[in-house]
Amino acid sequence: MLYASLACYTTAAGAPSHAVTFDVERRGTICVHAPGARGLTAACSKRYGATQQDRALRHALRGADETVGMLHYADDGRTYLVFLVRVPSNAAHRTGYCGAGYEDSLVAARIHGDKLRLTDRLLVQSCLQSFTLEGGQPDNIMQAIAVDGGRRQITMRRESAPQDTLIHLESGTFKEATTPP
Repeated sequence: MLYASLACYTTAAGAPSHAVTFDVERRGTICVHAPGARGLTAACSKRYGATQQDRALRHALRGADETVGMLHYADDGRTYLVFLVRVPSNAAHRTGYCGAGYEDSLVAARIHGDKLRLTDRLLVQSCLQSFTLEGGQPDNIMQAIAVDGGRRQITMRRESAPQDTLIHLESGTFKEATTPP
């Protein structure tokens, strides 16, 4: 299985920026670059391989066709990473019901020394549960969400919903709210 990576988030003006990538060559290694590093072209400052990820995080990332580094932030004296993870809905049978579909989740992990620990997971789009996001095609979820690293929030609109959903990150946990109409 091939993993793809894209460092894709914004930060407030003047805030240090850390590129977070998912290393294809090292089979699921998560790489956190130093502030100001140029993403995929820079040497990795800190790597978290499979043995440094807790079982729940490895499970959340397993089988992903795509993993996107969304945010890297500090809260309550701890450091967190947030990923968008795309897993096939029906990996065993890529034809038939949801055979070509995906389950897209936001995954939060806390950096704890030399380990990464899963802190929360939120399903945002699902073929199996029949809900998608507006603002783009289901196959291009990055067109359907907006990330504000400075405010530690992600905004999206579920299909047919009258309001945007605002996801605020607090101590590695996703807190959902709707925006005023």
